[in-house]
Parts: sequence; C-alpha cells; structure tokens
Amino acid sequence: MEDILPIYINISREEKEIFLKFLKIIKINTLSHVLGILDGTTYTDGIEQDFILTVENDNKKINEEL
Repeated sequence: MEDILPIYINISREEKEIFLKFLKIIKINTLSHVLGILDGTTYTDGIEQDFILTVENDNKKINEEL
C-alpha cells in the first residue's frame, strides 16, 4: 500500500475519482466471487470439498441463503 500512496497523491482530482471507482468495482467483484463460492454458484479450480457457512453455536448450513 505504501508504494501506491505517492502515485495517488500526485495524480489529479479527476484521476483520483476514477481510481477510487476502479477500486470500488474490484471490491464489489471480489465480494461477489467470495459469496458465489460460499453459496455454490461459483466454483474454484483445485478445491474439491464444499464450503460450509454456519453461525456460531449452530451447525445449520446457511450457504444457500446468501
């Protein structure tokens, strides 16, 4: 992160807005992918086991309810 800070400081205000929009898209896509893996709609290469999402003190599987 410290490598990008000097670059960010030196770009224009418009470029900063574009950069932040780009980061927002990355954040949304990453979260979507993780939730897709948990609910079974996205698959990962090399992982054969199912991911199981539960809540503390309850073993009820909640993956499909995301």
